[in-house]
Amino acid sequence: MEFVGQRKAMATEPVRGYVPCHYCGHCMAGCEVDAKYTSANTPIPLALKTGNLTVFTESTMTRILMKDAQHIQGIEYTKADGGVDAIHCRALVPACSAVETARQLLINRSSDHPNGLANSSGQVGRNLTSHFGLTVIGLFPQIRNRDYSNDDGTDYYHGLLTGLYWDKPNPNFEGTYQVQCGSGVHPLSLAVRNVPGFGAQFKQQLRDVNITHAAMGMQGSLFQSPKKFVDLDPERHDRYGAPLPRVHLHYEANDIAMAQDMVATSEEIIRAAGGTVYSSPGTVSAAKLVIDSNHWVGTTRMGRDAKTSVVNRDGQCHDVPNLFIGDASIFPAYPEKNPTLTNIALSWRTAERLAEKLRAGELA
Repeated sequence: MEFVGQRKAMATEPVRGYVPCHYCGHCMAGCEVDAKYTSANTPIPLALKTGNLTVFTESTMTRILMKDAQHIQGIEYTKADGGVDAIHCRALVPACSAVETARQLLINRSSDHPNGLANSSGQVGRNLTSHFGLTVIGLFPQIRNRDYSNDDGTDYYHGLLTGLYWDKPNPNFEGTYQVQCGSGVHPLSLAVRNVPGFGAQFKQQLRDVNITHAAMGMQGSLFQSPKKFVDLDPERHDRYGAPLPRVHLHYEANDIAMAQDMVATSEEIIRAAGGTVYSSPGTVSAAKLVIDSNHWVGTTRMGRDAKTSVVNRDGQCHDVPNLFIGDASIFPAYPEKNPTLTNIALSWRTAERLAEKLRAGELA
C-alpha cells in the first residue's frame, strides 16, 4: 500500500486573482476566501465573462419538451413566483447528479418513450453505485504533550492510504478501497465526542483523546448489482406534482467482506505504529456501513451498445441525439476514488463533441 498527502484542489499561491489557502480548516464547509476550487467560483464566473451564459436563479425545470420522438425541443420551468415559462434549445445537457438526472428522464414518459426518456435500454436509474465505509480510531499516547494550537490545516483528512489490491486482487471480494486518515483538534467539531464521565476529569479525557487520536475512514467501491437503483416513488411528490426519486440500496456480501478487510488492516496499522484501537466496528454487518450520499454515479451509464447503455462515449443519448448528459451518472464503472475530476474531464469532452456537432449542423 502507499501513503500520500491528500489533494484538495486549493491554491497554495495566488492564481488568476484568487488568494492562496490560509489553512483555516473549513475547506468542506465552503471556503470563505475562494482558495478552494468549486464550480461556483471558477468555471461559472469564467463562462459568464464570455457573454454566452445566462443563469436562471430560483427556477426549476419541470418538464422536457419534445419536438418529435427523437429530438428535444426545450424545457419547461417554474419560477419563484409560480409562473411557468419555456426555453427552446438545439441541444439539452442535464447535469443534475446521478439521482436527479435519472429521475428527470424517468418522469418524462410518453407514448414514444413509455419507460422514460432515453430509456429504450431499461438502464436509466440502474447501475447505481457510490462509496461506502466505516471508521476505525486509534490513540497514540506518545503525542499527548504536542502543541495542538494550530491543528486547523486543510480540514480533517490529510493523508490517504491508497493502492490497496490494485496489483493483486483480494480473493475475498471484488474491487478496491482507500483509507482517509484524519487527525487534529478542531474546536468547532471534535472528532471524538463519546467520552464517558463529567466534570474536570471528563474535560481532560476529552482533550487527551482528541489530541492523540487518528481516524482511519474507509472509502470503498460499492459493488454494482441489480439490487441498487433509482426509481420513482409512487406516493411522494415534489411541490410541482412530479414523483420524487427513490433510492434502493442493498449491501451485499462483497461490500461486507471489503469492509471487514479494511477494519483488520486499519487495526493492524494502528498497533504496528505503537497505538491502541480506541473505536472499531469489530465484526462488520450491513447495518454498520455508511453510504456516501455525495458520490452517487452510474444511473445513465456510458456504452457502445444502445441495448445495454444510455449514452455513448461522448455523453450523447443513444435514443435522443440532441440530448447529452453532463454529470457522473454516465460512469460505467467506479473505483474508490472521488468522482469530481473524472466528471470534469468527461463533461469537457462532451462539451467539445457537442460544439463540433453543432458546427457541423448535426443537431439542427
